[in-house]
Amino acid sequence: MTFHTMVDDAAKYYSPVKLPPETMEKLIWKYLRQVLKRIDVVVTPTACIGAELESRGAVCRNLMTVPTGTDTAHFHPGIPADSVRERHGLVGRRVAIHVGRISYEKELDMVVRAMARVDAVLLVAGRGPAKDDIEALVDELGLRDKVVFAGFVPDEELPVYYNAADIAVSASKFETQGLSILEAMASGKPVACRNGRAFAEIIRDGENGYLFDDEEGCAAAMEKAFSAPEGVREASLATALANSRERSAELYVEAYELARKTRAERSSR
Repeated sequence: MTFHTMVDDAAKYYSPVKLPPETMEKLIWKYLRQVLKRIDVVVTPTACIGAELESRGAVCRNLMTVPTGTDTAHFHPGIPADSVRERHGLVGRRVAIHVGRISYEKELDMVVRAMARVDAVLLVAGRGPAKDDIEALVDELGLRDKVVFAGFVPDEELPVYYNAADIAVSASKFETQGLSILEAMASGKPVACRNGRAFAEIIRDGENGYLFDDEEGCAAAMEKAFSAPEGVREASLATALANSRERSAELYVEAYELARKTRAERSSR
């Protein structure tokens, strides 16, 4: 079984059943603990998520970390991107890209507020339920010249968008791995990420990217990313390559073998 979403975090935004947050959280984890204890191998995309499951009282027969593989043949540096820069009026400007669903748990509002402190343009690729509120915030802060909404970008066009940017940014603490950030890293882009969950595990601040905790820190991390030295850029790319599809496939083979062994041992008792 793969575990890729912290359901309790998302439920407070999207559940059709209105319950106090504490009650909702208790019910969700009671259910999850019952499910997880029956599984032969539970796979999480980062070690921190496995640790979080255990801290919530989940007892797993076997717990493995297997990152969702990044397609490093699809996402890579050096893809011509002048067309995207021209299409969105980005020629001659520093560009930070945010790729992903525009939803409340992603906390894109923190990045938008930080843009008031940064001489750059934020290119937002995606759509979602929080888009109207984010656009209203952009208008409220007078940042229409610094935030560009590209809308939904199909997967075949994403490599061009990453290459059109100078850096990538995410303020989400919801991520169990952060695929869009790994795609940006595979594209050779320095990254600025919120210091929490998967990003705190994947990003080593000042080595392969930059971490932040708040709006002011977000602006500072983006500035560092814009001027990242070559060593940081190389380490960023190496991190993405270590999370490739090929490596993921190797680990999933190990997970399946472990599941078969565990099931056989249980059946023989």
